[in-house]
Amino acid sequence: MNATEFLSRVHAFASRLGVIKGTRVVIGVSGGADSTALLVVAKQLEWDVKVIHFNHHLRNEEAIRDRHFVEGLCDRLGVPLQVIDLDVKGYAAQAGISHEMAGRELRYHRFADAYLDGDCEFIMTAHHSDDNIETVMLNALRGTGVHGLAGMRPLNRHLVRPLLCVTRADIEDFLIEIGQPWVDDSTNKENLYQRNRLRNIVLPTLEEQFPGARKRLLNTIEATASGVALYDELLQEAFKNIIGYVAYNGVVIERVDLVRLNKYINAQTLMFEWLHPRGFNAEQVRDFMNAVACSRAGAEFISSNYTLLLDSHSADLVRNFYIEIDDSEVPFNQVDDSMFYLTHGIMPFDTSMIDGRTTIALPNELFYYNYEFKLRHRRNGDRIRLYGMRGTRAVNDVLADNKVPTFERRTAWLLMRGDEVLWIVGVRASAACVVKEGSTDYVIIEYNPRVPYLS
Repeated sequence: MNATEFLSRVHAFASRLGVIKGTRVVIGVSGGADSTALLVVAKQLEWDVKVIHFNHHLRNEEAIRDRHFVEGLCDRLGVPLQVIDLDVKGYAAQAGISHEMAGRELRYHRFADAYLDGDCEFIMTAHHSDDNIETVMLNALRGTGVHGLAGMRPLNRHLVRPLLCVTRADIEDFLIEIGQPWVDDSTNKENLYQRNRLRNIVLPTLEEQFPGARKRLLNTIEATASGVALYDELLQEAFKNIIGYVAYNGVVIERVDLVRLNKYINAQTLMFEWLHPRGFNAEQVRDFMNAVACSRAGAEFISSNYTLLLDSHSADLVRNFYIEIDDSEVPFNQVDDSMFYLTHGIMPFDTSMIDGRTTIALPNELFYYNYEFKLRHRRNGDRIRLYGMRGTRAVNDVLADNKVPTFERRTAWLLMRGDEVLWIVGVRASAACVVKEGSTDYVIIEYNPRVPYLS
C-alpha cells in the first residue's frame, strides 16, 4: 500500500464514522509512529485539529525528547498544542493499579474534559488493527464476554479510532514514504507488560507458525463485532420488556420484572449484560439469579455505585447515595410539626378514628413520656410486638407482609421508645398503641408523608 492508497483508505473509513473536512477533533500525540501518522493524515484531510501531548513523567530524558519532537511537529504543521503533565505514579499508587492502566485512565479523563469543554466534536486515538488483535487476545486470556471478543469500536460515542483500518506496518511504510520521522518509546521493546510480551513474542511466533494468522484474526474480530451489534439490538429489546422505571420520593428506580425475566432461557446472560456496566461481576449475577430461584426476597447485592434489592416479584436497582441511611435517632419533639398532627382526646375514642397505619392512638399514660420517643430508620434485627400475637415479629417481615417494596423497607421509619418499636410509621402500630373504646384519655398521631421529617 503506497501513501496515496493509505490516505484514501483512512479517508473513506473516517468518513463512514462521521469525520469529514472541517470536523473539529482533538488528537493525543505521543510522537510515536501511530499518532504522528494520524496527525499528518488529519492535516492532509483538512480536519480542524488540536493536539494534546501527555507527559507521564516515567521516562525522564525520553519524555523531554518526545515533548520537543511533538512541539516541533505541531509548529511545522500549524496545529495548536496543549501539553498536560500526569502524575501516573501517584495515581497508580492511590488506585492500586499498574502504571500502564493509570496512564490510560488519566489520559481518557483529560480527553473527556476536552470534549466536555466543547473543544471538539470528536476525540481521536491512533489505535490500529494490530492493537485491536492484541486487545482481543488479552481480553480472551483474561476471560471475557462477547463484547471483549469484538475488539475496539471504531466509533464509541465521541471517541474515534480512524486507523483501525490499517496495520502498524502500513503506518510505518506511509511515514517512510512521505519522509516523516517519528520517535520510538524504548519501553515498547521491554517485555515487562503483558501487551508487550504479546506484541513482541506471542504474535510474531503465531504468524510464523500460522502464516496469515493476523489477517484471519482481524476477519474473525470483524465478524464478531458485526454479530455483537445485532446482539446489542436484541438486548435492548429484551431490556425494554423486563425493565421499567418507578419513582419514589423523587428518586428514579430501575425495576426488573422477575416474572418476565424468568421467561427467558438466557435470563442470567440478560442480567449480566445489564448489571456488568453498573459494576456487578459475574459471580454476583450468579448469586442474584440463585436468590431469584430460591425466592430470597430481601437479598441485597452491592457494587461500587449501585445496590440491587430483591423483592418477591421484582428487583430494584438504586444508586448507593440514594440509600445511604442516616442511622441517627431524632427526638420526636424535634420533628417538623407538619409531619405529624397531634389531636388530644375530647370525644370518646372509637376505632373508626384511626386506621392503624397512617393514624394511630396512644394512651395518655404512654404519650406522657413522649420526650423519650425517638424517630429513626429501620435497622437489621428490629422487632415489633403486634396486637393479638404472642412474642414479637421482625419489622422487615411486617413490611414484606404489607407489600412494601424492598427499596422502601430500607428507608422505613420507626417510632421508638427506648428499644421498643411503637409504630412502623405508615404501616403498622404495636400492641402498645391500644386505647379503650369510649376513653377520652388518649392522643391521636396522624402521619403526613409529604413533609420532610426534620425541621
